[in-house]
Amino acid sequence: MVKKTKISAEKKEEIKNKAAALVADLDVLDNKKGDKLEKATQEKVGNWLEEQVNGLTIENERLENELTKKTDDYNKLYDSFQAVKANSPATDDEIKANIKRIFKELEDNYLGRNQVRTRYLKADIKILLDKFLRYFPFLMKSPVK
Repeated sequence: MVKKTKISAEKKEEIKNKAAALVADLDVLDNKKGDKLEKATQEKVGNWLEEQVNGLTIENERLENELTKKTDDYNKLYDSFQAVKANSPATDDEIKANIKRIFKELEDNYLGRNQVRTRYLKADIKILLDKFLRYFPFLMKSPVK
């Protein structure tokens, strides 16, 4: 067993004085210097936070502008798609009717049954393609393979 020894009051006072002398040499515990260090740290952190907030604000504005532009582009594409979809024949009967209409018009021009009563032996491809696209708008979207 360890014997407990009693420390005299003089010895206690001597230990306290030595500890105070050792601590007195340290400037870390000085409140004034601690306050300066704390203020400098707060300023650095404050400036860094402001820079981060400003950078994020600029990035956010750029992304919002990009989103607005993309939304407008999407709406334009959607509207044009809806217009093409509305003009395209929905059923096989409509497609057959449009094919018959083009064939009849080509036949009438070939036989001379037109406004100028002239027989057209050669078809103008540009006009023919325009008619196909007008009657069959889905051809615009499907490239020939």
